[in-house]
Amino acid sequence: MKHLLSAAILALGVAPTTLYANNIQVSNVSLTGKNTITDTYQLQFDIGWENSWRTSSAEANYDAAWVFIKFRLDPALPWIHATLGSTGHVQATGSTITVPADLKGAFIFRSGDGIGNVNFTGTQLQWNYGASGVADNAVVEVRVLAMEMVQIPQGAFFIGDGTSTEVARQFELGQTGAAYQVTSEVAITMGGAAGSNLNARNNVTPGGGSNDDFTYAVTQTLPAAYPKGFAAFYAMKYELTEGQYVDFLNMLTPAQAVTRFMNQTGVNGNTIDDNGIAPDIYTTTAPERPCGHQSVLAQASYADWSALRHMSELEYEKLCRGNRPAVANEHAWGTTALQNIVFTFSNVGAANEVITNPGTGAIANYGGTNNFVFRGWRAGIAPASFAGATRLQASAGYYGVMDLTGNLMEMCVSVSNSEGRALTSSLHGDGVLTTNGNSDIFSWPINLGTSVRLRGGAYSTAAVTPGVLRVSDRRSNPGSLSGTAGEFGIRLVRTL
Repeated sequence: MKHLLSAAILALGVAPTTLYANNIQVSNVSLTGKNTITDTYQLQFDIGWENSWRTSSAEANYDAAWVFIKFRLDPALPWIHATLGSTGHVQATGSTITVPADLKGAFIFRSGDGIGNVNFTGTQLQWNYGASGVADNAVVEVRVLAMEMVQIPQGAFFIGDGTSTEVARQFELGQTGAAYQVTSEVAITMGGAAGSNLNARNNVTPGGGSNDDFTYAVTQTLPAAYPKGFAAFYAMKYELTEGQYVDFLNMLTPAQAVTRFMNQTGVNGNTIDDNGIAPDIYTTTAPERPCGHQSVLAQASYADWSALRHMSELEYEKLCRGNRPAVANEHAWGTTALQNIVFTFSNVGAANEVITNPGTGAIANYGGTNNFVFRGWRAGIAPASFAGATRLQASAGYYGVMDLTGNLMEMCVSVSNSEGRALTSSLHGDGVLTTNGNSDIFSWPINLGTSVRLRGGAYSTAAVTPGVLRVSDRRSNPGSLSGTAGEFGIRLVRTL
């Protein structure tokens, strides 16, 4: 479902390493077609996953695998992010490969419309090992990493929902309270009295306080470079899981991993632990559970390492609402429906964990449904709990992104201040971290978390205040995210 690492040891005859995965599979990894003139290899593998789709109507989008490569020259040396070739990739039958300009990875997806499982055999990515600083005669260990993503097409959409109840800084058109339509990536004037400007209900929240620096009396500019969600982008289909995070920790240096290890084993369902046995020091017993206890710095590190970037709060609303009209007080599945029954489970912590009494859908993990058992539910648990789930039953965003309401909170870069507005859609991770495990993209807006706003609610959201779970609710305070919390999760995006 989420993420797989597959290893191939070259010239040493060592069996591939066993690593965490669900239903996205990378197998039969090998290097072939070595060219010492162009300093390239063909990295060949098979890749497949379940419940794939591509459609030219309605949502007009598809899911994809974000595939990137790490290598090392010796087990004692750190893993390095590989640079792909700009050409020379071989598309398996039925697939398309798209490589972004920075050559840090590739998107692999269906070449035509269809729905169901896919298995693309004989896929080849060209690795420019010369650009990675590898000598012709070097013996290298290579790992292929794959993560399920969803393509979000270009197009206009609404932010804010026009609610007249439980106002919480929802975006609005002018001072009307109505939803604001984003129709391009050009700069936007925020605040002020003009009827075409973007406002945020004049900073009104149920609990009072103020943290947007634009109001009905004060204007600011949201730069053209800030990712507004109009342009096409890719988003992680699921919140980052414990299995993904353990794979990440086990590919860092010991000094980096110590920084990034949250050390919260047993708290709010977290099962990540340090077993002290090299080379795979970190383990989890619930690899498909979304990984909480994150921080803004941890999110930046994972984004940098995987060559992705932070999600803006405007992009979050597009993931939920798509191109549909705004519905007052709606959740990620497009309606106000929200079940308030205590759910029961089978196979807790396993890859096939499901809800045994899913009801009619509109499932969210919050205080009204978890009976104060505060932990993340398996990523994608709602659609797995039905046969042939509808969008409402799957509790999915318009384009097929999962778990946007409840479970873990989404850490989105806000428009609230100049730091957040400095986020750009074109700046992605380079695969490199500092020696202590932090991101080396110092221009990212991550200073003490003052630019990050929590969206979508979490398992700790009280049953008496479900408004936090609503798509357009912006009551959280970005200035409070300097540390970690069990409810903080990671979901990242990429602009091609």
